[in-house]
Amino acid sequence: MVGSRLAGGRQFQLDRFKVPRISGEAFADDLWVRNRHAAMLALAPATMPHMICPCCGEDVSSVQREIKLALPDQVLPLSEEERNSRIEAGGSSFLQMDGNRFFVRGLLPVRLSDGHEFRFGVWLEIPEPTAKLLKSNWDRPEYAGMRFEAVLANAVPPWNESILGSQCIVHVRDRKQLPYVQSSDVPALAAVLTTPWARSECEQLLDAVWGPAPKT
Repeated sequence: MVGSRLAGGRQFQLDRFKVPRISGEAFADDLWVRNRHAAMLALAPATMPHMICPCCGEDVSSVQREIKLALPDQVLPLSEEERNSRIEAGGSSFLQMDGNRFFVRGLLPVRLSDGHEFRFGVWLEIPEPTAKLLKSNWDRPEYAGMRFEAVLANAVPPWNESILGSQCIVHVRDRKQLPYVQSSDVPALAAVLTTPWARSECEQLLDAVWGPAPKT
């Protein structure tokens, strides 16, 4: 795996952002995958005057960089053969593992030290009834009022395993976006949701995934 390091010695694996294809479903084989319901804004465009997306070649200076975790952490280590036999993908926003574990994409919002909000694209493990309800309401007005319990299924950098598996409350802010992690009784995740994150460290993580932003 390709590794990188953040300030303070915390590490993460770049391979965790790569999105493989599963059973012919529409998972793009790159690091930065947009989703119809996703709105993962990062930093003000002024910090990246001419940022070119490495997967599509488009100038994304005005749309801001984003980070989306590829798969639930328990799925990522599986071989391609195991994924094809054990994982069922429901479009680009739902996964089912072994017929009894259910995941949905969501957004983890983190407040930055300068007042902006950064949103990680994450996977959330949910009970089967919640998965069925979400799927049935995904494109209906009822989606806007949904609120449910979930478990964070990614070790999101730079907090990594300290927040993996954390119970949380998730809600929908906007019908056009993925559901957001709203709160948690787990101290580590609660701190991520409420304590400002240094903008400089967020930029460092973005540079590690995207490559350094051009200088003005």
